[in-house]
Amino acid sequence: MEVYKATILAFSGNWMSGIATLLLEDSEGSGGASEIFCENAQTVRCLEGAFGNVIGEGHTVNNDGGFVGKEIYYSMDPMDLLLECFTPVEDASPELIDYYNKERNVFAKSSIEIICIECGCAFYTFKGDTRNMCENCLHPIG
Repeated sequence: MEVYKATILAFSGNWMSGIATLLLEDSEGSGGASEIFCENAQTVRCLEGAFGNVIGEGHTVNNDGGFVGKEIYYSMDPMDLLLECFTPVEDASPELIDYYNKERNVFAKSSIEIICIECGCAFYTFKGDTRNMCENCLHPIG
């Protein structure tokens, strides 16, 4: 399981579809923001339980609520498609923090920074990585 750390910027969802997105900014200094898919109702209830002031009038999400700007640890499902779980940084157990830090140290020692010549963005890869395009602009690399 890979654990990430990010700051919540926004939530966007439609109760009819069941799928939503969390806009997250990477806490590791890459400066990158990304949308991750999540299950709408479950994520809203978890945000409400963790931070409060999330569910607004008519069961809408209050994007000015208590979750915007909060830092979380999170993981994705086994297929890396949907948010699996999150924990507010201030509520994280010492075991989770240790796991995250050890994971980051292993990655940092084995990673290589790549800069896309098309868009100029920087991202990290490692020996054996099979990605063949930029994470930002999808320009082929290699």
